[in-house]
Amino acid sequence: MGKTTLEISKKHDKITFNIQDRNDYYPVVNLIFSSGKKYEIVVRNAVGGEVYKSSQGKFYTQAVEEITIQQHEKVSWKEVWKISQLPQDKYSVHAVIVPYEIKPAQVNIDQLQVRKAFVVR
Repeated sequence: MGKTTLEISKKHDKITFNIQDRNDYYPVVNLIFSSGKKYEIVVRNAVGGEVYKSSQGKFYTQAVEEITIQQHEKVSWKEVWKISQLPQDKYSVHAVIVPYEIKPAQVNIDQLQVRKAFVVR
């Protein structure tokens, strides 16, 4: 796989996370998921306290789904976090795509995650 990227944008009372991964190296990559959950996003404040977890309070369908990514194609997911008041602070985000199986096996889960920081002023 290529590099997993994360774009973060804040507009009014919403923060949008756009996770994207591109298959740069393999003829085909298959990501196999055991449920409707495709990713996890965790936001922590400057002292490491968790302030957001994308899966919290959600229920996911329990069905096997396979996503095929051809070479040079990309997949992306968008998560919108509606915030009422987020204190001015530095925040860190850890986003990871969460398949239970990856084909070919040479693709490592470390290639499917990204960490990024943002500041609320």
